[in-house]
Amino acid sequence: SLAEDAVRTARRPSFSPDARAVVFERQSAGLPPALWLFDLATRSARVLARTDDGETDPAWSANGREVYYVSGRGDRRALHAVQVATGLTRSVLPLATSEHDVLRPRLSPDGARLAYTRSQEGQLEVWVRTMRDGTTARVARLGDGVAFPIWSPDGQALAVDVW
Repeated sequence: SLAEDAVRTARRPSFSPDARAVVFERQSAGLPPALWLFDLATRSARVLARTDDGETDPAWSANGREVYYVSGRGDRRALHAVQVATGLTRSVLPLATSEHDVLRPRLSPDGARLAYTRSQEGQLEVWVRTMRDGTTARVARLGDGVAFPIWSPDGQALAVDVW
C-alpha cells in the first residue's frame, strides 16, 4: 500500500505534538525529496510540500499547525513553513550567507529562537539566532565538532550530536 511504501522510504521523521501524525522526507527516483505526512489513525500518507528544489529537515511547530522545513539551493536556501491543513507555504528566513551555510535549523518550541549547525574554522558548531532581532550566539563547540541541535520540549535546553 502507499502508506507502507511511504513508511519504508521515510527519512528524518518528526512526530506531531499530539503524536497523531508523522512528517518525513521521501525521495522518489530521479526527483528531489518532498515532505510527506502520515496520519497514524487512518494509516494514510499524502504529500505535504513538493517543489523542484526539494524539501528537507521537517520539524513541527509547537501548536502542530505548521511544519518547518528547508528548501532551495545555493543562495536561495531558506527556512519555510507549510500549513498542515491547507498546504499554504511561507518563507521564514534565508539560510545561505556569504560566510557560511546554516545546516539542520530547528525553531525553539515558542518560535522565538533558531538553533542550527554551521562550520567555523573547520569545526562544526551549534549556534542560536533570536528570530526577533537576528542576533546570533555560538552555544556549543567541542573537539572535533557538535552538530544537529534538537530543542527540549520546554525550549530550555538543546541536545546535540558530539564527535
